[in-house]
Amino acid sequence: RVVGLDKDYKIVESLAISDRATGIDTSTDGRLIAISDTAANKVIIHEYLGDRWRMSVMSGIGYPYDIFVDVQKNIWVTNKLGNQLQVFPFGSRIPIVLIAGQGQKTIKQVNDRTLGIVCTESNEIVMIDTRTKAIVNRMPIKLPVDMSVQGKTMYIANVYNEIYRIDRAKTND
Repeated sequence: RVVGLDKDYKIVESLAISDRATGIDTSTDGRLIAISDTAANKVIIHEYLGDRWRMSVMSGIGYPYDIFVDVQKNIWVTNKLGNQLQVFPFGSRIPIVLIAGQGQKTIKQVNDRTLGIVCTESNEIVMIDTRTKAIVNRMPIKLPVDMSVQGKTMYIANVYNEIYRIDRAKTND
């Protein structure tokens, strides 16, 4: 469930979501909530219409794993079947497949227009421009598992418990 809380942490609304959520993100204005559910093979979208929430479900995504909503309210999804990165333009149920077969796992926002995608099978972090939907950079990292972004610094962990620190101010990314 997605639960709305007031300032005293009392439940004011509850939205049904899924069997087992694996990812959740919201639009910057908080009016769109997107949830990935790997077990049920679906993405659940809750959109606030001013006086109520509308729920829609997209099925057959290929077992969605992680999810991200950009400032244009496009929904970015990684999946397990086909190891794809898909983007659903706002209001569309038809995805654009940007990367396939590279073991995508997690999506992280790098800056206001760039996403970093952890690609476990191709041993790299792929940077995607959210406006043009183009790959703008590829960084080779041996067996990456996750990444974190703090300001201009990225931290990337791999399966060997190594942490890479990348100062983006020096790389122009």
